[in-house]
Amino acid sequence: WAVKEIRKKGDGKNDEVVVNSLLAEANMMKKLDHPALPRIVDIIDNGITIYVVMDYIEGESLDKVLNEYGAQPEEQVIFDDIENVEWAKESIIDLYRDGIISGVGDNKFNPNDEVTREEFVKMLVLALNIHDNTLKTYFSDTDNDAWYNSYLASAVKYELISGIGNNMFGVGEKMTREDMAVVLNRSLKYPTDEDTEKYSDDAVISAYAKDAVYAMKQAGIMRGVENNCFAPKANVTRAMAAKVIYEMRKLVKK
Repeated sequence: WAVKEIRKKGDGKNDEVVVNSLLAEANMMKKLDHPALPRIVDIIDNGITIYVVMDYIEGESLDKVLNEYGAQPEEQVIFDDIENVEWAKESIIDLYRDGIISGVGDNKFNPNDEVTREEFVKMLVLALNIHDNTLKTYFSDTDNDAWYNSYLASAVKYELISGIGNNMFGVGEKMTREDMAVVLNRSLKYPTDEDTEKYSDDAVISAYAKDAVYAMKQAGIMRGVENNCFAPKANVTRAMAAKVIYEMRKLVKK
């Protein structure tokens, strides 16, 4: 057997994303169980270090492996339930590979599940590479020891979120499309063009969100749904969240 050691914490700012990406790679290999690749026997997490236990095999060239066994579609290896969200597949796979999102187990992503406010903030903070796990936030409805606390605190530090009023963040509530636009626009500070064509349901977009909604439309990060509607009060799904964060990263990298 061979053992790959992954230390969970180090001195680098990107530690969390790197560890998540390495784990995603190990889990993908475990699902593959390809005859020309090391077989993942177990993944052991002792809290400080992750050990990936593999069978040792004699190495083969990539050309030989592909010629002999063929390639498997990447999306089937990672998740087997994203065929019906073709528009988001590339986004989901890219973010998963980079350790920004994860599945729900059993090779599933559950793309149509709705996203809570704290879940979306975690994705955004990781995508922007601004997570500081030493920070704490003290919204009245948050738990200081909860998994999401440092992600919310990091977002507060960079003025990406401000809560829903009365010192509450809205933990457990679903992220709406208009609120997602607001948070994304705070991240990008994209200018609003007054000449941008209005959505047919403009009247039901909250006043605080209108500039952000049209800025994200102009940036090409968020689009309407159908019949030129934005559906501002609709809840965000996991596939939608992956798509907009992927588009945001592309814009930031330009």
